[in-house]
Amino acid sequence: MSEDVQQNVQQNNDRLLSITPSFFSKGEAMTKCVVCQRIPPKEVFKMTHQVLDDHLDKQTIHEIATSIMEIVHYADKKNRFVFCGKSKKTIVGSLMYLISLEMTFKPSFVNPRSGQKNAVMSQSDIARNLNITEVTIRQNYRRWLKLFPELFPTTIEKQKHWG
Repeated sequence: MSEDVQQNVQQNNDRLLSITPSFFSKGEAMTKCVVCQRIPPKEVFKMTHQVLDDHLDKQTIHEIATSIMEIVHYADKKNRFVFCGKSKKTIVGSLMYLISLEMTFKPSFVNPRSGQKNAVMSQSDIARNLNITEVTIRQNYRRWLKLFPELFPTTIEKQKHWG
């Protein structure tokens, strides 16, 4: 490699390391899966709008997308291997369902678009819009509840009453 090419490669590696979470050592950063880089905010917002545009207002959609990113960041910090083998659509779709459940359970929430107290889209609607299966949404939303119950206390509580 020419000196210019080597220098360019080194600059790119240094840039990547500067945006890689600090809990990775320099060697690990290049070999480990960093979910926050695999699921960029732009894609989360795009998927969230794709699924929820006809169901909720833009501000609520933005809140859900932001919550997804915050939860992904939290989960990645707590257990960086939690996302191994999971697609972006699986992660975003199951979180979209869970967050909309949590919103619906808040006493003050009213869907600005419908005027009703419902933010939830069905698992099948989310799955259809993201081209994944309903079973994928169901299995993964349950996985989120099991791994991170502290993030979804209202849904956990309501589930106790469901059966």
